[in-house]
Amino acid sequence: MIVVKKNIGETDRAVRIWSGAVCGPIAAGTVKGYLDIPEIVAPVLGFFAIYMFITGVTRISPLYVLLRISSIVGE
Repeated sequence: MIVVKKNIGETDRAVRIWSGAVCGPIAAGTVKGYLDIPEIVAPVLGFFAIYMFITGVTRISPLYVLLRISSIVGE
C-alpha cells in the first residue's frame, strides 16, 4: 500500500476549502445561466473547485507531492 504524508498546512487548508466552496456555486451558476460569464469558464471553475475542496479536506496535494514541497509549518 502507498502511504502519502499530509503536506497541506492549516492556512493552506482553509484557503483551499473556502476557494472550492466559492468557485463551485459560481461554476454551477454559469452552467444554469444565472451568471453572465462565458460557458467555457464553468468546467474550469468546476474542476478547480473540486480539486481545491478535496485537497483541502484530505490535506494531501498531488502537486505538492510531485514538487516535494509542504506548507505544514515546521517541515
